[in-house]
Amino acid sequence: MYTVSIIMPVFNNEKTLKKSIESILKQTIFDFELILINDGSTDTSAQICNKYEKLEPLFVEVVHQERKGFAAARNKGLSIARGKYVYFASAYDIFDKRMLQAIVEDAEEKNTDLTVFGFTIHDEGNPIEFEQHHPNLPYLPNQERFRNHYRNFHHFYPYALFNKLYRRSYLIKNHLKFVSVTHCEEAFFNLSVYKNLNSVVFNRISYFIRPIEYLSEDELYRRENFEINIELAKYLEAMLIEWGLEEEYEDLILSSYFHAIYSEIQNICKEDSPLTQEEQIRHLEETLQDKRLAPYLKEFKKIKEKSPYKLALLSILQNRNGKAAIQIVSRTNETKEKTSNFLTVIRNLFKRKS
Repeated sequence: MYTVSIIMPVFNNEKTLKKSIESILKQTIFDFELILINDGSTDTSAQICNKYEKLEPLFVEVVHQERKGFAAARNKGLSIARGKYVYFASAYDIFDKRMLQAIVEDAEEKNTDLTVFGFTIHDEGNPIEFEQHHPNLPYLPNQERFRNHYRNFHHFYPYALFNKLYRRSYLIKNHLKFVSVTHCEEAFFNLSVYKNLNSVVFNRISYFIRPIEYLSEDELYRRENFEINIELAKYLEAMLIEWGLEEEYEDLILSSYFHAIYSEIQNICKEDSPLTQEEQIRHLEETLQDKRLAPYLKEFKKIKEKSPYKLALLSILQNRNGKAAIQIVSRTNETKEKTSNFLTVIRNLFKRKS
């Protein structure tokens, strides 16, 4: 048995895959397996995977499968993993050589089922721009402490896989797998992890770098976006109800339903959206009439939102004013695009001068 099973889904990552794999192979502990699940890549990713399996047969195992999505790829990795712990890696991240050793030591010392650690966001277009994110939380040694501190925990990338180490026996005991949805599978998985979690330890050091372009969701329109986000909000609410803490965390529940609406507005306003602006307004107004939202819309005023933009949007949504909501989001997106284009031009000018 290995200490850590690193499961890395791969799909058309030829530009970043080599550096990502090599940063894993340079780890300061050697008792790990790297499971590469090539999920139907159409570029040279498959050949890159095969190359490293041949070079490092004691560390690297490759599985080739038809395109099934990252949920199925990770589940495949879990089914063959043999490590005491599991880490879900992405094929575009760069890992500090001390990462595995540090987070395994934390997990072993505290005997926890989950270890959360810091990371760095890097803008490759501007080398001097980076952001470090560290979990500013204490060790939570038991289930009661974890649940009572869940609000603070929830504010530090609760749905991300990339900064968490999982004890495999805990995943097996609770029959935890990824659900097959087009997106948000990481969120559903992590909520199922938290449901019965007893303890969690935090490491406040950044142990890997993620390029900024891979931090957020992709820019493609998703027809099923709203349904998935509503189910996610319901899943979170059900967990908090089961804990008996739904009143304590009412703001988290309300925020999750607000996010379902906000995400859908962003979704239908994307460049590849098939909807005209009139259709966007009609779609949003129909969405705001959804019976599943009714109990929450009227309570949106309780959400503690710091952004003036989102505060304005909350008020507009409470009044079910689809036209105003679409207009404010569209204008904000146009402003962001113009700012982004302007910054790109400035950066290119400086590159030419240098």
